Amino acid sequence: MINSRVLGLDLGDRTLGIALSDPTRIIVSPIETFRFDDKDFLKALERVEYYCKKEDIHEIALGLPLNMNGSESQRSSLSREFKKMIEERLPNVFVALVDERATTLEATRYLLDADMSRKKRKAVVDALAAQIILESYLARRKKMKIEDNKIIFIDEDGKQEELQIYFTYHSEKSQKNYVYFYHEETPDELIAGVIEPDGTVSDIETDEEYDELDEVLEEYESEDEN
Repeated sequence: MINSRVLGLDLGDRTLGIALSDPTRIIVSPIETFRFDDKDFLKALERVEYYCKKEDIHEIALGLPLNMNGSESQRSSLSREFKKMIEERLPNVFVALVDERATTLEATRYLLDADMSRKKRKAVVDALAAQIILESYLARRKKMKIEDNKIIFIDEDGKQEELQIYFTYHSEKSQKNYVYFYHEETPDELIAGVIEPDGTVSDIETDEEYDELDEVLEEYESEDEN
């Protein structure tokens, strides 16, 4: 939803780092490091539910721990399971998984630069990691948006580039809107994405979505040939 806050989460075995954006999604602040008994994720879920109701949250960026080579780890499964828990408890909340490699390290370095004691660092590092996760997610969301029936991509330097829409598709299964698009110089290299309610384009998250889109693409191209 446009002009609504987004929650950022960094999940651990005993802590949940929590960050929150302002309604414009420009300013992100660490809120707290919530502590719970070892692997008591239902308690962590209750804290997420509390903030979602208190701040009218409809979108969450949840950190996805990956190995440095990009492969998934045991902790990746934990984040995916927590995502399902949130979606089952709060069906109107969209949960995006965000690559969190090096976010805790980045947060620790920031606190070291601030000359904070080890005890104080331990108390706030997870909340700061959640802030970095949320900032990364919001920055990515701003990079691609649909305007005038084209996709506008904004690179790291702020330069804009136009991408052409091949076709769009609404899935009854996931209740999401998808788009296939391409660059004019490489029309055979199709890219798929999710059209968000605010018009931005985000990454597809699951293999099930990719499988469905592959089938739709084959059907679309076969009809086009006929």
